[in-house]
Parts: sequence; C-alpha cells; structure tokens
Amino acid sequence: MSCKSVRKSPHLVSAIVAALTLSAPAWSPSAANSTAQVVPTLAQAAAASSASPAAATQAATGVPADNSKKLEGSVTISIPDPFAACISDLIESAQSKDQQFATYQQAVDRYSTVGSKMGERTSDCLNYTLMYKGISPSSEAGDVVLGEKNKLKGIASAKYLRQKLHDELQLKVLNNVMQLAMTLGNGDEQDSSKEFRQGQEELVKLVGQQQADRTVALLKSMRDQQQQQAKQLPKQVWTISQTEKRIQAAVQAAATVDPIVKEIEDDVHHYNHHSSAALAGQRVVRVALSAVSLAPSVVGPAAQAVLFGFLVVSGGTEQEKVLRELYLDKRLSSRAHLLSEEAHLAFENYQLAAMTNNRLLMSCSEQLVSRMAGSASATKLLSGSDYVSPPTTQAQ
Repeated sequence: MSCKSVRKSPHLVSAIVAALTLSAPAWSPSAANSTAQVVPTLAQAAAASSASPAAATQAATGVPADNSKKLEGSVTISIPDPFAACISDLIESAQSKDQQFATYQQAVDRYSTVGSKMGERTSDCLNYTLMYKGISPSSEAGDVVLGEKNKLKGIASAKYLRQKLHDELQLKVLNNVMQLAMTLGNGDEQDSSKEFRQGQEELVKLVGQQQADRTVALLKSMRDQQQQQAKQLPKQVWTISQTEKRIQAAVQAAATVDPIVKEIEDDVHHYNHHSSAALAGQRVVRVALSAVSLAPSVVGPAAQAVLFGFLVVSGGTEQEKVLRELYLDKRLSSRAHLLSEEAHLAFENYQLAAMTNNRLLMSCSEQLVSRMAGSASATKLLSGSDYVSPPTTQAQ
C-alpha cells in the first residue's frame, strides 16, 4: 500500500489509527505476538474503507455500526387559551358549589355500577312478567316530555337531570362573563358601575369570590393589552339573515366537536346500530321462546325462565329501552338549546361591540366562537358580509 493511496482515503487513515490505538498493547515480552493481531485488523480496515466510514470503524474496532434509519418528526406546542381555560374553571366551580348537581352526580355514580344495572334490568323483566308497575312507565314518559315531576328513578333519569343542570349553569356563567366584559370594555366605568357590580355579584354566587376575582383580573388584563395594541375594529353590520346563517353554522360546527353530543350519539347507537342478522335473530329467539312458553307442560315455565334471562342479558324490555331513548332525546335537546343560546350570545355581542367600539367585548365574543367551533371555523364565521353557509347534510 502506497502513501499516495493512503492520502486519497481519509477513512482508511482513521480506521488504521483506531486499529492501532485499540490493538497495540503496551510494551511487554509478548509484544511480538501483537504484531500478528494488528496486521489482520489493518487488512480488514483497508477492505472496508472503500465501502463506508461505518464499515471501516466496525472492521477496525469490532463494534457493530448503528445502521438504523434516522427518525424524523415534529413537535407541536399548543399554548392554552386563558379565556377558554377561565370559562372551563368557572363551570367546574359552579358545579362544585351547587348541591343539587352533587346529588345528581352521586346518583349517576350509584346507578352506574354493574350491580345497579343488573338490578334495574331484573326489575324491568319482572314487570314484563308480572306487570307490577302498572301504568307508571307511561306516566314517567309524560313527565319527561313536559318536564314535570322529574325524579331520580335510574341511570337514564340521573344523567338527564345532571346534564340539564350542567347546561343551565354553563349558560349562566357565560352570561355573567359577557356582562362583565361589556361593562369593563366601556370607556366610562362610572356609567357601567351598576351593571358591573350586578354581574360580579351574580358570578360570586355561582363560583365563589376567589374565582370571580380571578375572572375580573383576567378581563382587565385583556382590556389593557388591547388598549396598547389599538387595533382597528371592524364596522360591518350583518343583516338578520346573515346573522342567522352564522349562528346555525356555528351550532352545527360546535355539535360535531362537542364531547357531550358525542357521548349521547354513542348511547343512541347502542339501540339503532344493529345488523340485519342481529335484528332477525332477536325476532326469531323471542317469538320461539314466547310460543314455547305457552306449552302446558313443564316446558312452558322453563321457556319463560329462559326468556326472562334473555331479556336481562339483552338490555331489558323494549318499553324500557324506548323510555331510555326518550331521556337521551331530552339530553340532546338540552344540549342543542345551550349551543344555540351560546351562539346567539357570541354573535349578538360581537355586533354590539363593533357598533359601540368595545374591544374587550369583541375579543371575548371572538374567543367564545372559537371555543365553540374551533379557530378555523371562527375565522370564517366572523368574516365580512359575503359569508356563505356550508351545505347542510341530512342526519342519518
């Protein structure tokens, strides 16, 4: 091997140096034997140098090279929205302070256990056999439809009453926060002092003094930041039809991402998402067991016992399932009412802020729309008067 070839291959030079460093021992009487070990190592390093630096290093040191592929990825850092976080904290505080909500939550936890569910189904099937409930199921359904005599009678009624109160508390919190934003955003606080005290007192009753003070401090800091920016406010005024289109689009977008709406849809799908084979199988089994239960011999009572167990395992009788779906419908209606009221609150205050030059109220309205429908949808919904609502799809 010539010096010229060595100069042309820097990888070979590094491999030889590594091999000499690792293989050549300190001086000893057996140093002559080490020469026989160095020569093969140099030959391996020279052969591998033409391939790659990693192969040369492996040949020289005997350590396997790391030939794994390079992993590439990205990191997304999400900055939490202080206003949205404040709203969520206020809603949680309002729920924790409400004794009725705590009662409903305890009922939901109690009825959600496996023992309670099996006991409820067993009672339902006993009523199917003995009819001991009489006309109570139809009377309960009438109370649910009209909102009269709402009582805790099971997991369905407990979830409905809890969510109904949750939606009412959330709407109260939003109304008080927007009232505080409107009064704090006005130029003359002397004229708005009465409205400010009223909104603050209502908020204190809902969430407590500490949470109310934090909310006021956040709104004041937002107002000070916006006064420093001095951003020009939009002056467009939407027509009634344009406003209504935006409200409907916001409600539709919010319903697609709302976790409570998703939970209700999943519960309803337990009743209506069945294959044709499952529906046919249910008919065949129930008709067969009902027919056999009419037999005068011991086969009849045995078939009734099997039918009883089949109903317990399959979720209860159909009249009880219809009653549960009625509770789910009331839950969905309550949530739709909340989203509609929230959208009206946001867009109406947005236009009011544009007409009165209230920067704080406009910022809170924008963030409320963003909290409902997402930032991308909020940007489109709060654009100029040429907004065109997307085509609606019929619910399946």
